[in-house]
Amino acid sequence: MARPGTTVGLLIAALLLSGASLSRVTQAKGPSLPAPPAPQTNPPDVGQERYFPFLADEPSDVSVSVGDTSYGYLVGGHALSESNSLAILPKQRKRQLRYGSSELIGLLEEVAAKLYEATKTKLWLGNLARRGGGDIAYSVSHNSGRDADIAFSYLDRAGKPVDPPDLVPLNGQGFSKAQGLRFDPARNWVVVKALLETKKAQVQYLFLSGGLKRQLLLYAKKKGERSGLINRAATVLRQPGGGTSPHNDHLHLRIYCGQRDVLGGCVNTGVLHPWAKLHQKAKRKRIAEVSALLDDERVKQRRRALERLELLNARERIAAVVARLEDRASAVRKAAVSAVARLGERRHVEQLDHVYRDEDDQQVRIAVIEAVGSLGGKAAGRFLSRAVGAPKLDLSGMGAAFELAAEARGAGLLRALPDFTRSVWQSLDSPFWQLPSFDLRDEALLARLKADHHTKLVALGAVATSRRLEPVEAVMALLEDRNAEVRRAAARALRMTTNFGYGIDFGSDNLEQRNKGMRLWRSAVGRSRKAPRDAWLVTGFLGVGYKVRELHQKHAWELVRAVAAGEHLSYNAQLVLMRLFDHHPPSLQWSRKDACRHWLRWLKRRRKTYQLIKPPKKTHRACY
Repeated sequence: MARPGTTVGLLIAALLLSGASLSRVTQAKGPSLPAPPAPQTNPPDVGQERYFPFLADEPSDVSVSVGDTSYGYLVGGHALSESNSLAILPKQRKRQLRYGSSELIGLLEEVAAKLYEATKTKLWLGNLARRGGGDIAYSVSHNSGRDADIAFSYLDRAGKPVDPPDLVPLNGQGFSKAQGLRFDPARNWVVVKALLETKKAQVQYLFLSGGLKRQLLLYAKKKGERSGLINRAATVLRQPGGGTSPHNDHLHLRIYCGQRDVLGGCVNTGVLHPWAKLHQKAKRKRIAEVSALLDDERVKQRRRALERLELLNARERIAAVVARLEDRASAVRKAAVSAVARLGERRHVEQLDHVYRDEDDQQVRIAVIEAVGSLGGKAAGRFLSRAVGAPKLDLSGMGAAFELAAEARGAGLLRALPDFTRSVWQSLDSPFWQLPSFDLRDEALLARLKADHHTKLVALGAVATSRRLEPVEAVMALLEDRNAEVRRAAARALRMTTNFGYGIDFGSDNLEQRNKGMRLWRSAVGRSRKAPRDAWLVTGFLGVGYKVRELHQKHAWELVRAVAAGEHLSYNAQLVLMRLFDHHPPSLQWSRKDACRHWLRWLKRRRKTYQLIKPPKKTHRACY
């Protein structure tokens, strides 16, 4: 039997969270739980530093390029300082994208000095990176401090060197009629040669349009440069494919991860040239050293060791990571859960499930939900079905009844209470009028209920991207939850999972419309309960007019058209395209229009390879 005060407190707390008013409730002071962190939806400020798990034997005042150039970030980035030989173009200077790894900044300073020494002209730059790295609005790369946009050296109509007003696009012959500028192969070669001969960093790519590359290499041959240097330039200079910019208005520099970067989790993607030093031996040694810290007596070192193994993608150490799921410190357990999500496999879902059942710390429980969602599989689907929980039904009307009963302090008014409340009241050991004055005992009760609400939203978010059908019925029940935020999150999870959407706002107060939506969802689930997810996807596309009768390459253009549609259609169309064509751009992070244009351009370039018809006009219209 529950303690009377606790039961009353739970009922009243539920009312308070649902918006009911109770003028007679008092709250005793007590320990409070930390509020759940608000999800970060915006990228960090230009001036914000990024956290990095530096270990006890490492200096923390150095730069580290973490991850790859499209998804990574930058720690301890160095700001580029302008000088007589080096400057940032006016428009780009306002963006404050002047940060890079120490190797990148040192390289640019060296190249600028060589250009100035040879020609008495400056090296002009466009975008580098944010202070903490991460996404920028002007490129899908530049995330980890290893990219820089270098402006061309131009000649004016009289053939004299001129400072660029901006990154000016040039035609195939290297001219801009509108600006009266042309490509200067002599000074641009000084830049390229200095980049290839430097000891400051290793150049991986110099993205440049094909016509301008030919001009540069022809100039180098006429100048009598050694063949080895020219061959390396021919290898490193390239026009990027995949429908991206042809780079006819700037030279895009990308350098390889330095050794310190590699030991911090830097990842080289794309071509690995035979001359590149990749520091793999040093990385293996560092993984062994970090693994030994998992048994360190200091909580901070154990936590940071787990975070570092995750960044290093040290899958070979998964057994040692899993052992830390039972660490005595909650911060270490949370880090272990995150590392299992990155380094583990679907077979580890069962172990995470056990952690979730026994765990009291809310932040660890949330980490488990997110980890299970990312690992996926049937066991993950079953776990998420439980994690979303049952709906909290509407208790409106109870507030007034409690106030009335409190005023009269008599059992005769129990008949005024809703049936559910009366049954709870009558199950208490003490008569109503002998109970304490609705004391919530302490603030922890309200905090716990708020934390449970946040956990439910996290679980629904995990369902939305899990691609599993097992949670569908549990999520559907939450469409009747009393909380509008939960109902909206549940509806979104259903749309993303099933590819169905009925255009009903389940967060609204229109009960008639919500009941109509419930009938539609029950009917759909009843008809298709045993259907595979691909069948749901196909039916969802067909139901709104996209002629995708099967998930096959021959329906590529209709799938591309769907990329520009609503959130769930776009999400699922992109996932299907990635699966069908084994092409995995970061397009889910872009706007739907940008993603649509990327897929349209990428597939148009490969029509012959995949035997695709010419894209129809309606697909072009959808993207543009």
